Amino acid sequence: MKKINWFKITGRKFGLTELELKVVFFLSISFCAGLFIKVVFYSAESPEKLIFDYSKQDSAYYSGEINEKNVQKRVDSKQELLDFSGNNSFGNSEEENVLLEKSININTADIELFMKLPGIGIKTAEKIVILRNIKSGFQSVDELIEVKGIGAVKLNRIKKYIFVDKNK
Repeated sequence: MKKINWFKITGRKFGLTELELKVVFFLSISFCAGLFIKVVFYSAESPEKLIFDYSKQDSAYYSGEINEKNVQKRVDSKQELLDFSGNNSFGNSEEENVLLEKSININTADIELFMKLPGIGIKTAEKIVILRNIKSGFQSVDELIEVKGIGAVKLNRIKKYIFVDKNK
């Protein structure tokens, strides 16, 4: 007796290959099994249905109680961002205003003073001091381009705050 391959016969009718037909068959069986499980185990009369009541939150929102809290949180979030920034290059700070009024002598400044410059962190400030010690002082501001971590853009950003006094 000859074995009949139902996938080949059905596949010819629908224009599908044998593998495509097996995938469709598997997906159909999986869908039916999922539907059966949902109907049997999660019926509409199930007492475990969760009912959410948002009327308390809605009334608080419409009465204006939440708005005041949101304004306070917005201020706190802005302060948190400033705390994590690592430098005060954005936002108006007192240190930035001081730097606008006076310049920093790069031949005498310490690490903390270099860190007040926008975009200069502790590592870059240490590298500036090391290069200054190697060279026995800078002859011009443009020599800072030799410091790893200071490129042309960063140098242009900090130039207005710094100067070179060759007399130390």
